[in-house]
Amino acid sequence: MLATLDPATGTFTAAKDGYYHVDCQVLFNGSNSGCVVLDIIVDDNDSNGQGVYCGPLGAQSLSVSTVVHLAAASTLTCLAGNQLAMSETVGGPLNYEVARNFIAISAVP
Repeated sequence: MLATLDPATGTFTAAKDGYYHVDCQVLFNGSNSGCVVLDIIVDDNDSNGQGVYCGPLGAQSLSVSTVVHLAAASTLTCLAGNQLAMSETVGGPLNYEVARNFIAISAVP
């Protein structure tokens, strides 16, 4: 099994047990204000890293970087959300004033 990142959903699936370095980033380009939370989620239920930004969302970015342990076939997503709109998976479709998003995952030897 090869490790995969599904670009339609932003879901990464680990090929083997091990440690992985994860970088997630969202760039907002809107006019609203509020708080944005960016979580690294393992297997749909376990937050392994979190960043929070509160203020105007015009040309602001938020990033989270961490190392996580994943079992083979575990999934990982970066989830951005706020009180003004529904959540969005980083690497998946863009919605709510998100101009760009980014996810990078690499195995740690």
